[in-house]
Amino acid sequence: MSDTLVREAVKGSEKIVSFAGTSQYGLQGLGTSACGLAALNFARVVFAKAQEGIRGEELLRAILTKETAEEIVAICSAWSDNLHLEVDDICRIPLFDKTLKHRGTKYGRPDLAQFHRLLGDLKAIRGPVVLVITRPPEIIACLKIPTANNNDVFVIFDSHPRPEYPKGAGFIVNASVDTAAARLVKLLPVIDFPDRDLQWQAQLLANYSGHVFVPSGLVLNASGMTRIVMESSLALLSTRSQIAELTFQHSNLVSENKRLEEEMEQMENRHRQERERLLRSASRPTASISSSRVPEPVAGSSSFGHPSASNPSSRPTHSHPSSSRAATTSDGDVDFAARLQSDFVQAEEQTNKKVLEQQRRYDEERARLETQRLELAGSVAPVPGPSTTARPSVSNSSSRPTHHHPSSSRAPTSSDDDFGVATRLHAEWVQAEEQTYQRVLRAAAALRRGARAPRGAAARA
Repeated sequence: MSDTLVREAVKGSEKIVSFAGTSQYGLQGLGTSACGLAALNFARVVFAKAQEGIRGEELLRAILTKETAEEIVAICSAWSDNLHLEVDDICRIPLFDKTLKHRGTKYGRPDLAQFHRLLGDLKAIRGPVVLVITRPPEIIACLKIPTANNNDVFVIFDSHPRPEYPKGAGFIVNASVDTAAARLVKLLPVIDFPDRDLQWQAQLLANYSGHVFVPSGLVLNASGMTRIVMESSLALLSTRSQIAELTFQHSNLVSENKRLEEEMEQMENRHRQERERLLRSASRPTASISSSRVPEPVAGSSSFGHPSASNPSSRPTHSHPSSSRAATTSDGDVDFAARLQSDFVQAEEQTNKKVLEQQRRYDEERARLETQRLELAGSVAPVPGPSTTARPSVSNSSSRPTHHHPSSSRAPTSSDDDFGVATRLHAEWVQAEEQTYQRVLRAAAALRRGARAPRGAAARA
């Protein structure tokens, strides 16, 4: 770097210095996301030279060399990942944590007024200071160097190739706040989004963050570098231990996931088999329980004109709720089984109600017939009649009274006829009562058999 160029830059003329092959991408095209590393390494290298006692224009001359540029971007080739690194994460690694001191962070829109204010804040800090500016996805650095007569020089370091320095990183030197702020606006233009409803990731492009760093005071001699290497080694060991633990946990999770997948597959197979079984059961025609009719009772009447059995029209006919509908092949197998169970319970309740109703009717019929029998027995019981002793009568043949022997044949009297009718009616009533009771038992048995039919079908399903 010629002394003439340095003097012209200090006097206020903007100068751009670049060396071929010194961009963050290198000769192999690596370091596509290493601009943050290059910016913080620029601060570390500059502060190391300042701690060696280099000041003012001499420090500027030492910075604007190809050797310094290569030292700055050498770290980029070691980072080939495409993952974008944040400044807050980079400054915590031992190499930068021991050599840089973070003084604060500022946020705002990357316009001329904001950059002018930022550079003014840098002038208020004594000694060399570096501002690392992030406007996603780019990161650049701006160095303030105090010179003689309280004149400060700003050096903008940009590791990205630009049209003005297409072959390597660029050092842009300005001696005034105005020209340096204008250059920052040109490098990091404002992106306006008319739609305010855009996602916050897009809104980041319209804002910047500025991290201010000063030297930490650690002298990078052999002892200091040994300390940094030791701490870096311990951090690496801790990281490897965490990786081993995470790898072990990952292995356990993989095994657990495999076991759960096998269980899920078995459950799916069981579900599929159960579904097929339900569909097969549902596809068979359901027998109608109403076809199992109660045996027809013989309609008869007693000698008194009262029916001896219940009217056939009042005979309960049991029809299961699900017997009249055709089974459909539905995907809701569980719902279908639940409906079958619900229908069975409802049918069983209805059957019990009908049995109780039939029993009640039987009891009423029995009580009514018993009452009629008692009334009939009381009305036709043998009553002693007038004396059967014949008065003596005078006849031409004989004047003797005529006596009838008890064992002799005589014509049946009215009392004898009534007693025989009562006996016959009583026998008919007993027979009718027995027939009614048998019909009730047969009807109840038929209803219970009909109620058990859906239970067996549900059990088979």
